[in-house]
Amino acid sequence: MKEPVVDQVKAVRRTEARRAALMRSVGQLARLHWYAVMVRGGTEFAVEALLERRGFVALVPMRTEYRRVNRYVQRKREVSFPLVVRYVFVGFEPAQLARDGAQPWHRVFSISMVQAVVGADDRPWRMRGKETAEFLKEHARHAAPEEQKHMRTYREFAVGDLVRVVEGSLAGMEITVHRIIGDEARVLMPLFGKDEQELPIPLANLEPAD
Repeated sequence: MKEPVVDQVKAVRRTEARRAALMRSVGQLARLHWYAVMVRGGTEFAVEALLERRGFVALVPMRTEYRRVNRYVQRKREVSFPLVVRYVFVGFEPAQLARDGAQPWHRVFSISMVQAVVGADDRPWRMRGKETAEFLKEHARHAAPEEQKHMRTYREFAVGDLVRVVEGSLAGMEITVHRIIGDEARVLMPLFGKDEQELPIPLANLEPAD
């Protein structure tokens, strides 16, 4: 019998997943039988942790972004988001499936937030082991560059990007970011009739010129 969704979500926080799968090598992960299950939106990390608790290998590819704590506080913190929304990857030991048959799937679907397994003709679709292992290792956690916490939310940029100055004496000018140091971008501009000089501009005063 499935537990109520609310109770299961309350039972686990997204930070509780130990991500023990990442302690395994690509070769060890490649030997597992990998499947993708579809879950309720916003419960990806809860399902990952619950599957871990039940003895499964589970991973949610994720990215982190810097977001404000709330609209009243300027300070930002890292927040994790699923890289593939509504999907959790589950790995089974081959012997486990051979020995227990459908029993592991019953345990997976006893989690209320799990809605379906990706498949065809009513059969789960087994993913390629090596390619899946490499993807999960590479995309287990995409960390945002630290300098993004000083940039405007959803208006982040990188070295080499063309940006627009939105505040200050140079407002409206479009320039290319030469490098980034701390909370400042360094741009090259001709000053006082001389060759290009490096000029610092606060990251918060810039946004992508798109």
